[in-house]
Amino acid sequence: GLAETLGDGERLADAHLLLFLSHSELGQIDLAEREVGHVQRLIEDLRQPAQLWLGMAPRVELALLCGDFDTAEDLIGVDDRSRYRVAPARDNVAATRFQRFVLRRSRGGLAQEEATVRASVEEFPWYPLHRAALVCLLAESGRRDEALTIFRGLAADAFRALYRDNEWLVGMCLAADA
Repeated sequence: GLAETLGDGERLADAHLLLFLSHSELGQIDLAEREVGHVQRLIEDLRQPAQLWLGMAPRVELALLCGDFDTAEDLIGVDDRSRYRVAPARDNVAATRFQRFVLRRSRGGLAQEEATVRASVEEFPWYPLHRAALVCLLAESGRRDEALTIFRGLAADAFRALYRDNEWLVGMCLAADA
């Protein structure tokens, strides 16, 4: 409401993105779908190069969440987020790589993502969900010792490495799977 009152399109897009995340985590898919539409429209209206990728990311996430893997694969395939100019953190690249991991883990072909997941662990150390993804990949490919070593790092100090942010839930779910 405040973002609307102020006419701050960027904060309004952020607000709808957070509503999408909240609804999707609560399993409120109809409400999450509504927010995806708002996010997409607001991002397109803003035409900010650093935010364009945020118009696609929730669509892919929703397709993955709903098990619509064909749509997710199509969206990931047409969405070359690496072309978007973003802040040095390269969140667009981290998000695309993680979504591809989720797709391959669900659909098959996870082994072909190993190099990318390992690169993500190195390139995005501030996103521990990539380490959790690597643990799952290693465990599922039968490399228990290496998976256990990385898992112990995540589990230290009551999983302190998986700090509370908007990726905490998925990181903890991956750690639990591992």
